[in-house]
Amino acid sequence: IANRYKNRGIIAAYDLLNEPSTSSDSAMVDMFNQITDSIRTVDPNHMLSIEGNSYATDFSMFTTLHDPNTSFQFHFYTWFFPNAIATHLNTYTAFSNSINAPVWCGEWGENNYSQLDTTLSLLRDPLYGVRGNAFWTWKKIFNGSNYGYYNGIDTSTLWSKTISWAGNTSLPQPTVTEMQAGISEFIQNMKAAN
Repeated sequence: IANRYKNRGIIAAYDLLNEPSTSSDSAMVDMFNQITDSIRTVDPNHMLSIEGNSYATDFSMFTTLHDPNTSFQFHFYTWFFPNAIATHLNTYTAFSNSINAPVWCGEWGENNYSQLDTTLSLLRDPLYGVRGNAFWTWKKIFNGSNYGYYNGIDTSTLWSKTISWAGNTSLPQPTVTEMQAGISEFIQNMKAAN
């Protein structure tokens, strides 16, 4: 992957592993170091994004930077700790300062609108030094979710038939024409203007 994209300026960083969770912090750090070394044999330029242990929430095992072009990515679902958001952000700020590397929030959301607005305000507060964020639920498909989202994608009957069948092949199979139409409708619906 790194060899293919090494000269592509549109790529900001390589996210090495989504939401790792292991009982061996040292094995995880060793794995990230090996991946980094492998990438650097073909691509010395792109930033590397490392997610913490326990589903991108714990960075305590990282005490040094293996590569200077590294950022650390945390995921931030506040329903785990609704009354301690600032405390958790302070932990990531302290880590960022201690290792001298940026942190950014790679996923957040899945809450009521009041809590989403509060979280966004805190993520943008310069006090915490979070270098940006990606609202996970921007890609939400309207499906009756209990959680709010700022933007979502309307589905169509043919898209729903296609995706339902892809998840359960015992359902009636859409025709090739129906699949193509459903995918085309979905692509239209996911445009920002829609």
